[in-house]
Amino acid sequence: MSTQLLALAAGYFLCSAAAEEQVLPKAKIDECNAIYTQLKLSFTDVATLDDFMALLESDRAAVNQQGYAGYVSWVEDNPELVAELRAEAQLKLLSFNF
Repeated sequence: MSTQLLALAAGYFLCSAAAEEQVLPKAKIDECNAIYTQLKLSFTDVATLDDFMALLESDRAAVNQQGYAGYVSWVEDNPELVAELRAEAQLKLLSFNF
């Protein structure tokens, strides 16, 4: 499991925890959407967000579905790690202003 995948997952879980607690400003929403998209892309052959955006809309939809399926499978295969990352996100949310 790559360090980048763990960092993206941690960022995504922090965004999710923050969104459950407060209305996020547009800049944070955009940042969180980019993190989530990059997380899903890590389960595909598409290397970067720029590469993803350069695809035709129909191809982006297919890649997005593939990435989401990969993410869901990863979550199911790693319940302890996911629980730990989510708990850490909750603690981080308490310790600084998101």
